[in-house]
This record gives sequence, structure tokens and C-alpha cells, in this order.
Amino acid sequence: EDIDSMLKELEQWKSEYRGNTAKLRETYGNADSDIEPLRMRLSDLDNQIKETRDAISSTRANVIANEEKLRNLINSVGR
Repeated sequence: EDIDSMLKELEQWKSEYRGNTAKLRETYGNADSDIEPLRMRLSDLDNQIKETRDAISSTRANVIANEEKLRNLINSVGR
């Protein structure tokens, strides 16, 4: 009788384990689908940041080139 009740309890625990495992998988699946739009938004923002940094670098290069041209003009006028 004890063995029968222990086997019955074991089956109950196994059943509960399977049910909780299924719920956990479902929760993770839902979390992944909820997170996907955020991942896409993050990727878009990363691309925008890269483009902005590239534009800043290009502008800095232009400023440096223009400063050099101005120095050369000022030096040639001052001679």
C-alpha cells in the first residue's frame, strides 16, 4: 500500500513537472515574441547612431580642411 501511494504521488509530481515545464516554455515563447519588436527598434537605433557618427566624422573632416584653407589664405595675404 505504501508503495502504491508513493507511486501515485510520484506520478502526480511528474504530471505537475510536465505542466509547469509546458507553462515555462509558453512563457519564454511569449517573452521572445514580445522582445522581437524591441530588438528591431534597437537595431534601427544602432544604425541611426552609426549614420550620425559617420556624418559627424565627415563634417569634422570638412571643418579641418576648411580651417587649413583659411590658414593658407591668411598666410598668403599676410606676406
